[in-house]
Amino acid sequence: MFSKWFRSTKRWLAGIRDRWTPADPADTFEAAGKAYRSVRQLKAREREALASAEHEMFKIPVYEDIHGRRVLHFWEKFPGLDSFDSLYEDRYSNWYAIADRQQVTLVYQKDDTPGVQVHENYTAQAETAFEIPWWIDGELIAAGLIEPLKTADDQSGDEMLTESTKEDESLFVAAGRSYLTVAQLKAKSEGELDGVFYRGYKVPVYRDAFGRRVLYFRERFPCFDSYDRIHENRYYHWYAIENGDKVTLVYTQDEKPGAQVHEDYQPDAKTAFYSPEWIDRELINAGLFGKKEG
Repeated sequence: MFSKWFRSTKRWLAGIRDRWTPADPADTFEAAGKAYRSVRQLKAREREALASAEHEMFKIPVYEDIHGRRVLHFWEKFPGLDSFDSLYEDRYSNWYAIADRQQVTLVYQKDDTPGVQVHENYTAQAETAFEIPWWIDGELIAAGLIEPLKTADDQSGDEMLTESTKEDESLFVAAGRSYLTVAQLKAKSEGELDGVFYRGYKVPVYRDAFGRRVLYFRERFPCFDSYDRIHENRYYHWYAIENGDKVTLVYTQDEKPGAQVHEDYQPDAKTAFYSPEWIDRELINAGLFGKKEG
C-alpha cells in the first residue's frame, strides 16, 4: 500500500516538475499527433498490469499518458558482456506503445541516450529505425493492439497459404497457418481443464491468433541435485492445436530458438522432439482422442 502511494506521489511531483521546468529540447517529441515534454509524460497515471504472453512471471505495466491515452511499457536490460555487467548493469532500453483509436504508435528510448525515436502506425514485423526485440510483437498481438500478419487467403476461405506468404518469414507453420511468435498460440485465455498428470493438475486452454483451441503443457528441465531443484527455471513446452478433427503438436524449449511441429498427431506417435507419455494421457482425457483399449 505504501509503495503504491509512494509511486503515485513520485509521478505527481514529476508532473509538477514537467509543467514548471523549462523543457529540454532534446527530451521533447511528438507521437500520435500530440506533443510530449519528456517520456515521463507517457506514464502520467498508473492503470493496471497485463499478464505477459511470453514470460509467465512477467507483468506488462499499463499507464495513461497526459492526453488520456493508454500506454503499454516494455523494457529490456542492456546486455551484460561479463559477470560484472550481469550483476551491476542497470540501464534499459524502453518501448512505449501508445494506443490511439485503431492505431499504435511505438516510442523508443534508451537510458543514458538523449532523445527518443517514434514509429507511427506500428504493425506486426514493421521495419523501424530503431531496434525492437521479436517478443514485443507477440505481446502487442496478445493485448489486442495489433493484428497478426494474415497468412491465408481470406477470400477463398480455405486453409492454404497465399503465394505472398513464405515459410521462412515466420517462426513456424502449423496446421496451415504461419505464426510469427509462440505468443500467437496463446492469444486469448479460455480457462483450464482438470488434468490427470497428478492430483490438482490443470491444463491451460487458449485460443490462438486464428481462433483455434489450443491446449498448453509444460515440463521443467530435469534436476540432478538440490541446487537444480531450487534454481532450475527452464521448461519444455507443448501446444496442441485443435484443427477440425486433427491435432497439431508444437514443441518449444527455453533458451532454444524456433519451434518444431508434428502435424496430424496421434497418441504414441514418434516425433522428432521430446514428447513424454503423460501428454497423450492429457489429450485423451481432454477428449481430443478416444480412450485406449486395454
